[in-house]
This record gives sequence, structure tokens and C-alpha cells, in this order.
Amino acid sequence: MDTDYLTDNLKAVINISKLTAINTKLSYHRVTWKQSSNEILSIRHKVFIIERHFEENNLCDIEDKDCIHLIARNIEDRVVACARLNRNGKISKMAVLYQSRRRYWLKNFARIR
Repeated sequence: MDTDYLTDNLKAVINISKLTAINTKLSYHRVTWKQSSNEILSIRHKVFIIERHFEENNLCDIEDKDCIHLIARNIEDRVVACARLNRNGKISKMAVLYQSRRRYWLKNFARIR
């Protein structure tokens, strides 16, 4: 499987599903679990544990070390989203910070009015 193709699809899913307005500048970074697990776990904790009240043991699993991970950074260089893609092409553990999702809806609502 072509990892560039998969990463492009992962970026598209993050943009379409939850992230900030289209004009928000985001940079995408393909990372390994080893190099970015702290940032990924921080985002997942805020979204899955604090916001969604999932069990703590759902934060990560054995697949994480073998997946392609993608993080999105905003203009202030803060990680605002993460997702992973497994070897079978399944996207999972996608998490977008609430503040980023909220900005999207507020900006779009203002345009409609």
C-alpha cells in the first residue's frame, strides 16, 4: 500500500469530518508512535477520556506502534488533531480538539446569518 496515498486520504478525512474552517492554516505531519506518542496521547486523552468519558484503557493499544500516524498543527504550532491508519487501510483513533471543532461551527454559522 502506498503510504503517501494513505496519508493524503487521512488528511482529507480530518478536514472533512471535524476540523477548523477551510481558511484555517494547518500543517500535517506523518509521525511515528515512538516520536510523537506524547502529543498523540495528549489529544486522545482530552477528546476520548475528558470529553467523551471513554475508559482509560481505550487510549492506546498494541496496534499503535505499527500504524501510520498523522497529526495536524495549527498556526501556533499546537497539535489540534491526530489519527492513525492501520496496515489494512482502516482509519481509527481520530481525535480533534473541541476548540478546533467549535471554531469551525462558529465561523460557518456566522457566514449563514
